[in-house]
Amino acid sequence: MIYRLPELLAADTSDTVYVVEGEKDADQLAALGLVTTTNPQGAGKWREEYTAALVGRRVVILPDNDKAGSDHARMVARSLIGKASSVKVLELPGLPLKGDVSDYLAHGGARDSLIELAQRCPEWVERAEDGEHTSRALVTRVSDVETKPVDWLWPDRIPLGKFTLFQGDPCVGKSFETLDIAARVSTGNGWPDSPDSRAVPGDAILLSAEDDVADTIRSRLEAAGADLSRVHVISGVRRTAKPGISSFSLADDLCILEHEL
Repeated sequence: MIYRLPELLAADTSDTVYVVEGEKDADQLAALGLVTTTNPQGAGKWREEYTAALVGRRVVILPDNDKAGSDHARMVARSLIGKASSVKVLELPGLPLKGDVSDYLAHGGARDSLIELAQRCPEWVERAEDGEHTSRALVTRVSDVETKPVDWLWPDRIPLGKFTLFQGDPCVGKSFETLDIAARVSTGNGWPDSPDSRAVPGDAILLSAEDDVADTIRSRLEAAGADLSRVHVISGVRRTAKPGISSFSLADDLCILEHEL
């Protein structure tokens, strides 16, 4: 069982919980009125079952000043990521080798200074150390995901906020239909299979590597009834380090497209 569990469960859930390495350190912090805990048997003995008492809590881990303490802090932090509301690892300043929070307090550290350090400490992010591979899968339990409806640009065909791939054989009308879609977006007019589904007019950006704007794209948009002031064509990119105009590259220029959007 995690140390000082009854006091932890009785504490206000908005209080920060300080996780230390050893019962002596926990008792020192508890004497200062702080919510604190530790696991039995010292460094490296944290169990996943201890995490349950800290779910949804703000947690600050105070490692001892040695490799075992650092490794232990990372073990605890890993188990809490995605479960505690906040996870920080605070390395206290001025500790001697193998020193701990009790040494910090014995050498002039105070409750208020500890709280201030904890508040200023950034959220813990795992770093690769000594060549260790730290990539991990992001796993979400589906029961924890809130259902939300799909918003549609073209009902049941083109969802808003998602990617849609519009493909077909050559010369079957892909470009023509793409311009028709842009025209309907620009005016808010209904769709072929749902003409009453009017929407707020929006803008469209076109990337075309084939058709000329003047003799093809504009005339097709006009025939489709587009609001031409709402349709934009990216014809190239002017690069800072290169004179002239370059072709737009999907491999290199998506940040430019994002800026224009």
